[in-house]
Amino acid sequence: MSRMSVCKLSLPLVIAVWGVAGVACGVEHDVTLKDYPRLAGERDDTARLQRAVDATGDLGVLFIPRGEYAVSSTIQVTNGASLLLHKGATVRAIAKMDYLFNFDLSHTGCWAWGGTLKEGHPHDQGMFFKGGHLDGNGLASCLRLNRFFHFTMRDVIFVNGFPRGLHVGGSGCELVADNLYFRTLKSGLAGNVALFTEGSDSYYSNIVVVDYTTGLRVRGGSNAFIHCHVWGGAVPPKKPGGIPEMLENSVCFDLGGGMNVLRDCYADTGVIGYKVYGASQQIVGSWFLNNVNFGLKDILAVKQDAGSENLLVADCSFRGSGMGSRV
Repeated sequence: MSRMSVCKLSLPLVIAVWGVAGVACGVEHDVTLKDYPRLAGERDDTARLQRAVDATGDLGVLFIPRGEYAVSSTIQVTNGASLLLHKGATVRAIAKMDYLFNFDLSHTGCWAWGGTLKEGHPHDQGMFFKGGHLDGNGLASCLRLNRFFHFTMRDVIFVNGFPRGLHVGGSGCELVADNLYFRTLKSGLAGNVALFTEGSDSYYSNIVVVDYTTGLRVRGGSNAFIHCHVWGGAVPPKKPGGIPEMLENSVCFDLGGGMNVLRDCYADTGVIGYKVYGASQQIVGSWFLNNVNFGLKDILAVKQDAGSENLLVADCSFRGSGMGSRV
């Protein structure tokens, strides 16, 4: 069947489908950044990105094409827009700011948990941020998500986020996060955290973290982390003969909150593999490995802090490689 025959619809039906969802005949977005160029006097892409987001609105999808986009202040997403980035799109901070993108959805109908639906706002449980590279450039955290209710984040690369790559706020639940990649490429960012979540009832899968001082820091509850791999050592030492910069005081998984589950995760070289706070935490079918080539000593595979109770560690393998590792 030809493409023409697949999309052959009567004119009234085409108008109806386009008006409601904007997805007729394979169209995947409502607004494209291509239609919002820089205006006279604008030296970066901050204002055009904000104009495009503002034009998208409830239930809408903004597409950001391939290219590099310089941002000098935070892009605020408060109107219920979803963002779809080409895999070759990079949004990079060029000035100090809190976040490249700040999703705060308290003013939209999607925020119903603990709040009230506002007249004229649909209850959108399908919002998303997908694709692209977010480069904090050591000047900003890459993205903050707050006051959300069932939100999808997928196929995003977070580079050089400082102090965080992704911050999931506590006023939200049911994030579905998959295939996220975090990488520090610059020196001077020690102490950063790749993924810091205060949210609850969420699902994180296929997460890879390379060279953030703390890989995953969890302070929310009832979250599941599956197939998450944290490792470090690529950023060189600050002084010759030292350990790699991001491995100083490093923690692969910093598990606070309560009733969180780590399953099939991999702590690959850190001063502490799994640091556990809170109650009723589970680490199941997971690994710890120390790469002796990086020179770490006095290593803790699992550290349970005072006040933590009902910790389950089952079906795990810990390899200290002869460097005096402890559990």
